[in-house]
Amino acid sequence: MKEMTDKEASETSIRETTLTYEKLSEPGSRERLLAERKLVRKLDMRLLPTIFLIYIMNYIDVRILH
Repeated sequence: MKEMTDKEASETSIRETTLTYEKLSEPGSRERLLAERKLVRKLDMRLLPTIFLIYIMNYIDVRILH
C-alpha cells in the first residue's frame, strides 16, 4: 500500500469536503445534509462562547452587583 503524504491527504480532504452547487441543490440529499450539519456546527462554535459569556456577565450583574 502506498502511504499518502500530508499534502496528498489535505488535497484529498479538500476534494471530499468541496461541494458543488448541483449537489446541494437537492433538498434532503446526503451531501446537503452533511453540509448543513457542518455549517450549523461552525455557527454554534462561533456563537456559543459569546452567548455563554453574556449569560455569565448577566448573572454577575443581577446576583452580585445589585
